[in-house]
Amino acid sequence: MTIINLEIFGMSCEGCVNTVKMILKKYKGVKNVEVNLIPPTAKILCDENILPADLIKFLEENSKYKAVVKID
Repeated sequence: MTIINLEIFGMSCEGCVNTVKMILKKYKGVKNVEVNLIPPTAKILCDENILPADLIKFLEENSKYKAVVKID
């Protein structure tokens, strides 16, 4: 398992948070998703073969939200 942290752009409410969470959970190999509005981030627990770029592309193709890898 690996953890991928993303910074999410375009979220403005808890409905947005729930939408992002629901979309990311649909990606095959994702085990758990935590999404926060402030700061606008997503923490994804997933299989090691999943690349951050794959999750970003999936989110952007299935929603109005944009994302980048969050570097601490």
